[in-house]
Amino acid sequence: MLRWSSTYTFGLLWLIIGSEAFHLNALKQDHLERMKQYDAKIRLAKHEFDDTSNETK
Repeated sequence: MLRWSSTYTFGLLWLIIGSEAFHLNALKQDHLERMKQYDAKIRLAKHEFDDTSNETK
């Protein structure tokens, strides 16, 4: 009985750790995507600012 219980506990622990790792990877991917969008917005704003500053010269 002890052997089955420890195997079950180990399997359950492995499942929890695996699901947390999957969740953290999904959060990381989401964060990277948001940072790419943020960077693109900054580049666009910088480009528009450069265009307007060239018009005033």
